[in-house]
Amino acid sequence: MLNKIEHNLLTMQVYDSEPLFILVSDTMRDCKEATIELILSSLLRLIELGFSECIRKEGEDEQGSWKPCNTLTIKDLTKRFEGQSETEKLKYPSHTNEYYFRITEAGRKEERKSIYDSYYT
Repeated sequence: MLNKIEHNLLTMQVYDSEPLFILVSDTMRDCKEATIELILSSLLRLIELGFSECIRKEGEDEQGSWKPCNTLTIKDLTKRFEGQSETEKLKYPSHTNEYYFRITEAGRKEERKSIYDSYYT
């Protein structure tokens, strides 16, 4: 069973892939107990469980191709926020190679389980 932060992150990916900064800022808004460290480790757990996957656009322009992030680590995700103030961490990034996360079919099945309807509402 997923914890509240993991379920929140998975629900946010149901309709579209979501950039890391949106997942972090919205989860911090929706889950009062959330910290960046908890969110990042939750994203990695969702990937390990096969419920989510990470993709990243290669290249600096809009025509870059999307590639899976097969070797993503907590260090990679933490590095994304290095040297930023708390306000900057939640703003649209100034770079174009943001991490994006999208739900897998297994994640869709998990997200729809009725146990979460009563558990987190």
